[in-house]
Amino acid sequence: NDLTAVSAENSTNMWAVGADCTILFFNGTSWTSQNPGPACPAGTSLNGVAANAFGPSPQPYVVGSGGLILVCTGPGCNGPGATWSTVKSPTTNDLTAVAAGANNDLVAVGASGTIVTCTGGCNGGGATWAAMASGTTATLGAVFGQSSTDFLAAGASGTVLSCTASCNTAGGAWAGGSTGTASDLAGVTARSSSAAWAVGASGTIVTSGGSATWTQESSGLTGASPATYPLTSGDLSTLSAPDAGSYTDRAPWPSAALGTSCSAGTDPGLLLSTSPTIPSGSPAPAGVVATVVYEANASPGAGAAFQLLVSGDGGSTWTAYPLTTPGSGGAFVTVSVAITSTISSVSGLRNMALCFQGSSGSGTPLTTSIDLVHVDVD
Repeated sequence: NDLTAVSAENSTNMWAVGADCTILFFNGTSWTSQNPGPACPAGTSLNGVAANAFGPSPQPYVVGSGGLILVCTGPGCNGPGATWSTVKSPTTNDLTAVAAGANNDLVAVGASGTIVTCTGGCNGGGATWAAMASGTTATLGAVFGQSSTDFLAAGASGTVLSCTASCNTAGGAWAGGSTGTASDLAGVTARSSSAAWAVGASGTIVTSGGSATWTQESSGLTGASPATYPLTSGDLSTLSAPDAGSYTDRAPWPSAALGTSCSAGTDPGLLLSTSPTIPSGSPAPAGVVATVVYEANASPGAGAAFQLLVSGDGGSTWTAYPLTTPGSGGAFVTVSVAITSTISSVSGLRNMALCFQGSSGSGTPLTTSIDLVHVDVD
């Protein structure tokens, strides 16, 4: 089963929890399974665990889906014979994390801004838990506690909350802080009341110096983030054709064989120099595919051929990729060709040039319409 959380009281008392009521205990040497029995309905996901020392023996708390709260009440909590009991929960929302502060204080967080706290009897099955007002409906996925007046929670859409008073009562004072990010936050910790961090999606790290304002830090991570570089009129640096005219209305292609290069104003064809801006640090493309949609004014005859010339160095060298000839009557065709072997680097993308060329062969002289030239980069 997937494991979702882990917590250690010391080197010989550690618990991990996960899917379908999974609870594992580590005694400093090996891991053993603990069975929560009927206290945990089959299929319940256990999402958070807090290892604590309430009294003479460790008594961990576990939270999970449906608002489930479990506590180990037996003297054998540090062994395979542990006894787990259900604690009456003030919520049916999924609980995602639980943390302990000083003085046996416990706070759990979850879906729809849920925050619950243990207000009494926290070292047994008779513990009393109460719901707290969080002031948010965002799912909270992480919580950290240092004392009864120092808890932090973090979650979806850059949400960070702090409790600074009465955190072990239903009237605890929770307040939000501005993080400057909309990224989902998945973890939060603090070194002191004036030094805290939260982390999350897309390499997000935010830190607080003790005020309600959080600032973003650079994680140094770069990813293959989706980006779109649309062609604009400025990207069409040269438009050359036998008639030196319009984009979609071609004079007849020559009967000569297809060329091996493409130069502005000297070769028949459609020359596109895209020169897209690629962010520094971007990874090399894993795949590049060019798609061309075109048609002819008549059925291609003997020797008619079409190709896409591709350059990764601004037109110094070219690679030819054969294209399908139009269908009967010159019906349009859509052809996609993998051009990764030519455009295999960021430099190649920055200096990419494409040239559509045709030849009428010995058949009827053809004119063509170019409906689309499109490049996808992975």
